[in-house]
Amino acid sequence: APVAPFRDLLRWLEKQDAEGSKHFWRDLLQGFTTPTPLPVSTHRSPGDGSDGGDRAIHEALLSEDETSALVAFAAAHNFTLGTLVEAAWAALLGRYGGGDDVVFGVTRACRHTPVPGVASMIGLLINTVPMRVRVDPDRPVLEWLREVRAAKVAIRPHEHSALKLIQGWSEIERGSPLFESMLNIEDRSNSDVAITPAGSGAHREVQLLERGHEVLVGAAHGGKRLHLKVSGDRACMNDELIGRMLRDWRTLLLSLPGDPARRVADLPLLDERERAALLRAATGSVDAKATSACLHQLFEAQASRAPDRIALYVEEESISYGELDARANQLARHLQRLGVGPEVRVAICLGRGAPLLVAVLAVLKAGGAYVPLNPEDPPARRGSMLAESGASILICRRASWEESMGPEVLRIDPEADAATIAAQCRGAPRCLAAAHNLAYAIYTSGST
Repeated sequence: APVAPFRDLLRWLEKQDAEGSKHFWRDLLQGFTTPTPLPVSTHRSPGDGSDGGDRAIHEALLSEDETSALVAFAAAHNFTLGTLVEAAWAALLGRYGGGDDVVFGVTRACRHTPVPGVASMIGLLINTVPMRVRVDPDRPVLEWLREVRAAKVAIRPHEHSALKLIQGWSEIERGSPLFESMLNIEDRSNSDVAITPAGSGAHREVQLLERGHEVLVGAAHGGKRLHLKVSGDRACMNDELIGRMLRDWRTLLLSLPGDPARRVADLPLLDERERAALLRAATGSVDAKATSACLHQLFEAQASRAPDRIALYVEEESISYGELDARANQLARHLQRLGVGPEVRVAICLGRGAPLLVAVLAVLKAGGAYVPLNPEDPPARRGSMLAESGASILICRRASWEESMGPEVLRIDPEADAATIAAQCRGAPRCLAAAHNLAYAIYTSGST
């Protein structure tokens, strides 16, 4: 049957609002200044002559049941299967170093135009454009998928924009690529037609050639069984890493139909088989002697092995294992002088920082059990927790003592009492607590 000529599309494109597309791409890419990082061993330099020809390719074929589950989930929430594939790819890039804001290339068929007959038009309409996805780890999965779909749909009126122009409108440094990975969601129905025998006596030879110039390329296609493929430039990535990324992409994709209220951060990278294998390996490698050791004893062993290694960074200060251990020993000796030993509870009401970690270690070294209190909680809340816990000592800064409405207990201020604490021996005190003794008592929201 006659088809619409390609020139009809060209005439339509000439009439499109280039300024509108310019503003769209500038807004979409605002604040994005460097390409999404990939876990590569070396980076190609622009214009280095590499065409990505030496590529490692890994493929996976989902089962019919797995594919059906994805299709059913997508249909139930008004998504396409392609939206799920793109979301899983974005999550993969985020987990592999891209963080919560990733950009990758996507191929668009560009046949959603008002030009009559564009669906059957003969010509190369396909175009590559950037896709930006915010991978918010705290976002519920279903809400996040809706955002991915909205981002995908928003591109449609501007999908004909030339990639070179889009890059010029972005804030990426000139000479740097806008993205080094891309995703192709392919319709292989045309390929299926091309390789179908044309009848008796006919001979047809068909070759399907493809080459990705990006460092990492993902592809997905299929009918009853979804076919996933990842290829990578061997000059930058090894085969093992590319295979690992394919398996992780598959796992992320298959996990999407799970509990839609889960957070994005809870999507697993390990399938059940891999998880079981790791757990078996971990369980088999545990030192039997370590199971009877207390936490502070394990820390002391590390401090003894590597006293000069950095244990803690706090703002601009770094504290070694040896120094952290010594500070905790001094406070622990001070606590023991005040009667702390096995089963004695010590409340700690300090903000995050070195004093908090010193206090926790010190209580354990003294043989006691710590009760963490949040200094940002209302005084009445802290007071009731202090009373109910039965703590006999409170480690707290003097500035918040007046707000405490709890019972009268011994109070230690790490700053005001610093001289007294520093006068104690820096060696480890004798601890009478054993593994079965209470280590801490913690208040939850009330749900447990």
